Amino acid sequence: MPPLPNTCSFPLRSVLAVTHGFPVEGNEFGAIVEHLTGRPTSPLAALGVREECLAWIYRQHPQLSVITAPPAFDSKTGDFTAVDAWADLVEQLIGTTLPIAPLPPGDWQNKTTLDVVLDHAPADKVYVIDPDANTD
Repeated sequence: MPPLPNTCSFPLRSVLAVTHGFPVEGNEFGAIVEHLTGRPTSPLAALGVREECLAWIYRQHPQLSVITAPPAFDSKTGDFTAVDAWADLVEQLIGTTLPIAPLPPGDWQNKTTLDVVLDHAPADKVYVIDPDANTD
């Protein structure tokens, strides 16, 4: 792929958060999505464009599409040893940063928060929660 305009370099681990679910702070993930879309985003809004962002990053950096999924990590105990070792290996193969260009106009659709919610929790399902129910 030829060089693209308006690229911005991001830490590889932040890019891996978008492409592979690598654990990073939410603002790192959001910064990439905001750069890709050119719009401020929230975690919920990012869900609405994740697939388009993922496909565009893979198109720019096809080598990421053959990287295996990261090993499991335990956010409760804070044990990220295996996933950090995985990221270290990926950085050795690819580098510590990657340039990312914004999504081309027309390649994604800005969804409202309601549309994103309905994509993940369809309106034809009703969940009833009994606050008095025994949860034992």
